[in-house]
Amino acid sequence: MTRIEPKLVELFEKDAREFDEVLRLRIERDEAANADEKTRFTRRANDLLETAADNAFAVIDACMPLIHHGVTVFQVGWGSVRGDSGAAISSAIAAVKSAIFITKLNLKSLGNRRYARENISRCAELYASLQQRQASAFECVTSLNAEALHVVQLELFHQGGERAGGVTEPGTPAGDDAVRL
Repeated sequence: MTRIEPKLVELFEKDAREFDEVLRLRIERDEAANADEKTRFTRRANDLLETAADNAFAVIDACMPLIHHGVTVFQVGWGSVRGDSGAAISSAIAAVKSAIFITKLNLKSLGNRRYARENISRCAELYASLQQRQASAFECVTSLNAEALHVVQLELFHQGGERAGGVTEPGTPAGDDAVRL
């Protein structure tokens, strides 16, 4: 995380500065008196939207591998950190999905530009990759749900046996305070 975090902070700060500039240029465009000025402000704002899309693609490129890393930690790591790995998986998915939203919105705004035409398929490929990684993440949640359900059902079974007067004979494993199944 220490290698990715500074990069993400830099990208978010850069994106915020650039989008502030996009908004300023759009306001100037809307207030411009003639068509040439409006065109100039629109062109500059759209140039910055391309940069903003590049920033979002960089966030996707940085965070997409984190989904796989989180799933790997969940599957083969120490069982007690599966909650933390689940949080990491969820955060990485949220970052990638948010960046895809931003990128698609920017590409929509840039629809008649070459940049949009060249990057729309990249966006679709990244979304397909995200869907595959989400499926792996859902498998983690499903397996954990099955484990939890099994433990809870065993506990309910044990409680039901005791309430029903589950008597065991002395000398049997259950009668010697062993775990009842």
